Amino acid sequence: MKGGECNEGTDVSISAITYNIRQKWRIQYVDTYEDSKTSGLYTPYQIHLGRAFVIRSRLPMQRVVTVVGGRNLVIQTHDRSNQNQVFFLDPKTKTIKSVASSTKSIDIQSKGGSSNLQVWLTNSRWW
Repeated sequence: MKGGECNEGTDVSISAITYNIRQKWRIQYVDTYEDSKTSGLYTPYQIHLGRAFVIRSRLPMQRVVTVVGGRNLVIQTHDRSNQNQVFFLDPKTKTIKSVASSTKSIDIQSKGGSSNLQVWLTNSRWW
């Protein structure tokens, strides 16, 4: 999270590779609301293809990644009725897409030149 803050609405961002653990996330499937299991997973990502999930922080408040303003990713308190908090791994493009906007995938802004994560039109490129 930007600035190391765990406040409601804090931007989700990336930083330079330092090999230090800064934040851990958990994939939690919405049909069971249990932690992910290790069977039946798509091996490179360890995520079930096409199965809806939330990306939950392992910090004490356990906020989830949420799409706000149509493209920005922030952390917010989990609301089961908010489709902007639900994602899935697209089997065709192998990208993580938003359920609320299935034409957009999680992306690093400015073609990987930024620390800001957003959802953007799917292009399946790695930056």
